[in-house]
Amino acid sequence: MRHSKMLSLLCQVVSLAAILVLVPAQHTGECDVSATEKELHIFNCSGKNIFQVGEIPEQAEVIDYSDNYISTIPPIEESEKCDHEKCLTDIDQSDYCRLDISFSRNEISFIEGSPFSKLRCLRSLDLSYNRLTEEAITKELFFKDAGYFQLKRLILRGNPIKKLVEDTFSFPFMKYIEEIDLSECSIMNIAANSVDDLRSLKVLDLSKNKLTQLHPATFKGLHNLITLNLRHNQLAQITGHVFVDLVNLNALLLSQNKITSFDGNALVNTSKLVQIDISNNELTSIPYTAIDNLLLLETLDLSNNPITDVSQGSRVSSVKTLILDSLPLTELGDHALASFPHLVTLSISGNVRLKKIHPFVFGNHPSSLREVAMENNAINTLSRDILPWKQLKSLRLSGNPFYCDDALEWMIKATAIQGDTICQEPINLRGQDIKNLKPEELSRVYPTEAVEALILVCVCTPLIFVCAILIWKRRRHCACLSVKVRGRYVSVYTRDVNDEGEQRVTIELKANFKKLSAVSNGEPDDSKPFIKIDNGKPDEEEEI
Repeated sequence: MRHSKMLSLLCQVVSLAAILVLVPAQHTGECDVSATEKELHIFNCSGKNIFQVGEIPEQAEVIDYSDNYISTIPPIEESEKCDHEKCLTDIDQSDYCRLDISFSRNEISFIEGSPFSKLRCLRSLDLSYNRLTEEAITKELFFKDAGYFQLKRLILRGNPIKKLVEDTFSFPFMKYIEEIDLSECSIMNIAANSVDDLRSLKVLDLSKNKLTQLHPATFKGLHNLITLNLRHNQLAQITGHVFVDLVNLNALLLSQNKITSFDGNALVNTSKLVQIDISNNELTSIPYTAIDNLLLLETLDLSNNPITDVSQGSRVSSVKTLILDSLPLTELGDHALASFPHLVTLSISGNVRLKKIHPFVFGNHPSSLREVAMENNAINTLSRDILPWKQLKSLRLSGNPFYCDDALEWMIKATAIQGDTICQEPINLRGQDIKNLKPEELSRVYPTEAVEALILVCVCTPLIFVCAILIWKRRRHCACLSVKVRGRYVSVYTRDVNDEGEQRVTIELKANFKKLSAVSNGEPDDSKPFIKIDNGKPDEEEEI
């Protein structure tokens, strides 16, 4: 009985301990105020297992309530020491004003009562990873009677918004906002005119959503947009004129989609584009038609697309950084990259089928080329004529199965090569870095192809000769070699006993016969050879 009571007590203690561990306390630590290098006062309440917002210090300029269990945000008052006039003219000198607020990773489903309506100096609001839906961010519920006009950055990442309806962001203060993060929001559809009031917007992040297509008017009115992030969606096509209003677009990020086609008019009016990332899609060729008119384009990333052939475009591109990694290429042919004469950085790495790069793949050497990466391909030899060595600063070739013969002697003296260049063949040099070898060690090495060709010739030549002799000796039994040879003709006139006239007999010599046949009145008579032939010549000693 005593042991039973002790066991029961122990179970109760363990159960209580488990409850204390699993159920968070309302406060596990005090919020503190600290100052950053820029002398901003931070009120840090992150990760305190807080269920509700407490009193905020007067001097707090950055308020961090992230990673808690807050479901409702009460009205947040502006500090009495905040100089609104200074805030509107110079936000960096707005002492004691509420500048940055974060309620990231909480349990917020609705924002009611306009909790931020009195914060005219607020510049950044982070509500990421909560439970806000499309209904929760409408004009009526989200920013009703909002009074602040300095908000520059709104982060809604990781909320189950699912779709953006028309006029989603038609709030008075939105004409000043410069960045909106809507990534990881399970957005499947963006209606026309849903973001067209964001006249000052510079950065729009729609990555990691479920977009399958873009409405022609999706980005209407975003004339000041600089960066558009559409990575990790399910876009299959980029249609014409979809970005027509993005006249100041600088970076277009489209990686990790399912894009198979890129309309030639898709980038009309986006003449200020500097960077395009179309990696990890389903393109089968370089979209030259779409990028030909982008005179300021500097970076083009086409990695991990099913591009099996790279050919020269019709126009010269201004691209300075070209990335062609992880493509199913087997070779880069003559002038394949001649459309990129202004390259500074080139990456052709991770192409496990790429065995050959033509010495004149660039046509004329790009005088601007400085850095080249050709790592982890299947290249076994490389011409020294392929690159402009005078200005080249870096060449990375590691991970290729080089055949270290005298054709690669130039690598020993090439100072631009960085990393290892390990020999795969021949066997006696396998595992050695070609840069550590001496030229005379390479001169004794013969290419595998030449050795194989020599062996093949040595084996096959006698066999061919023997076969030719056997065929020649047995040529009489081969119908295809039986050729009639017309020789001299002998006219023989015979007279039968009962005939009064004469008949003419023509004798025809055949090369593959040992006898002459009589031809009488056009019909052959082989019943009796009347002339025997040895070695194709008549025997003159035997009478007819």
